[in-house]
Amino acid sequence: MDTVAIGRLGEYRINNIRHTSRCLLDEYGSIKAIQCNIDKSDSWQNISDKGESVTTGVWISGSGVTGDRELYEAWIAEKTFGKQAPTNHVVVISNREKSNARKIAEGCHKPLAQLDFTNWFNDIYHDIKLQNPISGTSIFFPPGCEKPDRTEIEWRFKTRTDFEAALLDKTKDIIGYIPDSHSLRGYSFPMMHDIGQIDDTHPAALDWVDASTGQRLYPGWQDQATQLMINHGHKLFCSSLIYVEPLTDISMLDKVDNGAILALGEGYSKFAKPYDAEVIQNTLKVVDDMPLLALKPWGLFSLFSMTKHDVEVEYKTLNKKPYVKKEKGVSFAGKPMSGKNAFRPSVENLNNLEEALLG
Repeated sequence: MDTVAIGRLGEYRINNIRHTSRCLLDEYGSIKAIQCNIDKSDSWQNISDKGESVTTGVWISGSGVTGDRELYEAWIAEKTFGKQAPTNHVVVISNREKSNARKIAEGCHKPLAQLDFTNWFNDIYHDIKLQNPISGTSIFFPPGCEKPDRTEIEWRFKTRTDFEAALLDKTKDIIGYIPDSHSLRGYSFPMMHDIGQIDDTHPAALDWVDASTGQRLYPGWQDQATQLMINHGHKLFCSSLIYVEPLTDISMLDKVDNGAILALGEGYSKFAKPYDAEVIQNTLKVVDDMPLLALKPWGLFSLFSMTKHDVEVEYKTLNKKPYVKKEKGVSFAGKPMSGKNAFRPSVENLNNLEEALLG
């Protein structure tokens, strides 16, 4: 794997997003002004109504490579636009002391709101001994896996909900408020509270669904989803940027990794065989995740809108027949782009955006 070439490709894709952002903001002055210039019916609503200076928290559980990059892009955007910068990244939030969150927060001079889940669990449930409290309270149940009984699921759901409430309290103690927007960048827990706009970068293509059930084929953590794509014979791999619906009710457990697709990466296919899921995932972080996450600090993220009501959205299946689901639709800069037709930040699409808004 030519890591230098991979790095150059990732930087090239990010630079294209930076260029488009600069062109648009030089002309309009603010994201809010761009939003007002986009024609859309009353059936659509902006993901971010604030338009500019959106306070943002970055959530990290592990290495934080993508979170670190988003904070770097936010820093560059702030140097470029000053007070007119589209976002204001204000805090790093983490559920694990063993993550790189502290190092990242210190490196970018941001406050850290950190509460280690295992320590919290052992303090709260000192009479319950779990070898691994994280896996022992998991509420992610992939299709086909054996689920615990209802009482156990309810306890796990409450445990994760209570923990997130404590982590949010920690965040308010540190910065005085909850940010407007939340970037999940390698954050390992599903979100449990409705705290504003939440999005997640996912290391696989979520525009593929099961032909009989409509369930997404490639949910999951780390390289699990990538491995499933390998098992199904894919040759082109890409990441996804999704809108996260918090699990505010236990009936929503099947909603993990099922939020509306905001954007898909351009993807990459030049992998040596036999395919290695970890290698593919690490490559996608550079060539897909990082360009997708750059959409937020450079303001283009605020051009996404969602329908207020469910509409028909088309997905891909392994039998090559389209599958239509009823769910929230997505548009980018006023153009409907949902499911398998989600926005991709390619040069062609970015140029089309500039032409549509600049003439």
